[in-house]
Amino acid sequence: MTESLSTVVREIEVPAAARDLCTHDRIGYQNALLAELDSAADRTAEQWACMVTEGASDEMRAGLLAGWSELGAQLGPLDAPDHVLGWPILRAAPEFALLGVTSTRGFRCQTLVMRDERSVLFASFVQFDTDEGRAVWGQVEHMHTPAMSRLLQEAVDRYTG
Repeated sequence: MTESLSTVVREIEVPAAARDLCTHDRIGYQNALLAELDSAADRTAEQWACMVTEGASDEMRAGLLAGWSELGAQLGPLDAPDHVLGWPILRAAPEFALLGVTSTRGFRCQTLVMRDERSVLFASFVQFDTDEGRAVWGQVEHMHTPAMSRLLQEAVDRYTG
């Protein structure tokens, strides 16, 4: 589906509805990005999650997998139907997909993709279980939102292209 204007991804405050879907006991870090486009509802949230990560370039996917490995993410099978690029699907409905991994380095991450008729939201939530987890995350936090923004923007561009 082609959009009449270029869609730009922007960072927003995490909406309460998104935060409510997170299952962490404590959220130590959160962020959200939004892309507004007329045809967002043409795909389920799980399909959007796949477009964002599995549909990324080979180079970007390799970088994601290397980074997640460095962070100790306990990924599942990359091509399993109940996973998105190794992230287990914790809960899903047409409007949202919640993915989650645990790190061996002391933190847990959840990624949420939500869509409605005119937008796609891409959010993440991190729970720190140890001081090491907080320290490890602190070393990569500055790269997180730019990487998410690039992933979502490229997915939207491929979709609307």
